[in-house]
Amino acid sequence: MRDCEETLGHISSCLDKESERFSSLDSWLQVASDSMNHWKVNQSVDVKTVNALKAEIEELRNLLIQEKASNEEKKKNLEEAEEKFRKLYSDYQMVVKELQNFHEEQKDKDRHNNAYFEVQARGFTEKIDSMTAQLINMEEALTQKEKEVAQMKETVEKCELEKEAVTILKAQVEVYQSDFNAEREARENLAGEKERLAEDLRHLQRRNQQLLDELEAYQQNQYEQMQKHAPPALVASAPIITSGWNTIATPGRAEPQRPTRSSPGRRPSPGPQQQNPLPAAEEDTQPFRTEPEDVYYCPKCSKRFSQFPPLELHVQECLDLLP
Repeated sequence: MRDCEETLGHISSCLDKESERFSSLDSWLQVASDSMNHWKVNQSVDVKTVNALKAEIEELRNLLIQEKASNEEKKKNLEEAEEKFRKLYSDYQMVVKELQNFHEEQKDKDRHNNAYFEVQARGFTEKIDSMTAQLINMEEALTQKEKEVAQMKETVEKCELEKEAVTILKAQVEVYQSDFNAEREARENLAGEKERLAEDLRHLQRRNQQLLDELEAYQQNQYEQMQKHAPPALVASAPIITSGWNTIATPGRAEPQRPTRSSPGRRPSPGPQQQNPLPAAEEDTQPFRTEPEDVYYCPKCSKRFSQFPPLELHVQECLDLLP
């Protein structure tokens, strides 16, 4: 393949040289034609000689054109042959590569097969040794079993005498088995009941939170309505009522807050937005203020807590949710 490449390169260089030679001849013919025209103008040369030279130049020019055409055809054929050669060489390299890969894979397979056969042979040897050892052990065990059979015969004779005791023990085992099954079923039912109670607790907590959110939205709406319809002085002095009601005692919820009213005869001091005291009628219509109390209750035993983490731990213990 390398020789073919060198031959193609040599032919290509020869064609290039021929092309250069033809170009040089063309230039020479052009110079000769110009010289002939110059002689013809000066009429210093014989007309027959000029015509002969002209005919010769024309013939040479035709030969040059034919050589050029032949050279172009050869060059085109050479390019096609070179393209086919390159494609053939590429296919050849691919086949060589595939052949090398096949040889490598075959070597790997042979190596794996040899290793596999060695492992199998070693395994068979170990298995034969193991079976030989087992045979020796079985012979020893057979001797031991014969002794045990003799002892078992004696034991059977004793068991015949203890048959009544075995019957009683069987009855006790059946009782123990029934008790065990009943206890296991009770534990499974208790676990299911605990899970159901825990799910009910979570559902109540979500429902309680939903009611609290609805109550807060309702109070906010009422406050906005009061701001729209109440007199400006009453709106400026009216406090915002925060949601603190809890309809269900669940962990994490505050104890219901009870509104408190100012004692009769006492009026709140005017704030920065209130320069004059409110009339008695407007004072009585003020909404109740709520005092926040962080108190939490257990949903099962209603035990009272002032902080949430102790309540959470108590609820897990109270409902037996701890592992």
